[in-house]
Amino acid sequence: MAPRRHRPATRFARRRGRAAERAIATIEMAILAPVMLLLVTVSTQAALWQEADHVALAAAQSGVATGADVGGSPDGAKSEAMSAASQMGSGVLISPGVTVSESGGLVTVTVTGQSEQLVPGIPVSVSASATAPLEGLPANPGGFTNSEASSAGNTSAGAG
Repeated sequence: MAPRRHRPATRFARRRGRAAERAIATIEMAILAPVMLLLVTVSTQAALWQEADHVALAAAQSGVATGADVGGSPDGAKSEAMSAASQMGSGVLISPGVTVSESGGLVTVTVTGQSEQLVPGIPVSVSASATAPLEGLPANPGGFTNSEASSAGNTSAGAG
């Protein structure tokens, strides 16, 4: 009798290899799926924070433009910034707050708030400021006077 080849053993080995490959694919998916979901969540949260930051900056710029105008006031700047933040940032910039300061001929408007959260319990704060010089000239800028208005006149012009 001729020796028999053990074909069934090789067939079982092939089946065992395929099953091992399927198990590895399942394990890879169990590890990679949460990582991919975390990356999507983090990138979406970053986009929401950036949008809230842009809204806060636009509101601060709108408020500082109103406050720096001739006849503008800190109260007007604050109300304009609050109005702009609530109009542009509904749903993006949560609980906006506005502070206005005026010193040294400059108006500064700061808008603060919270960005929308995807993960509860992790607050994402937003703050943006805009500064502009007050428009209009003071009554006597730097102590300069009009030289032609003096009684002596301009002696260098027309002497000839």
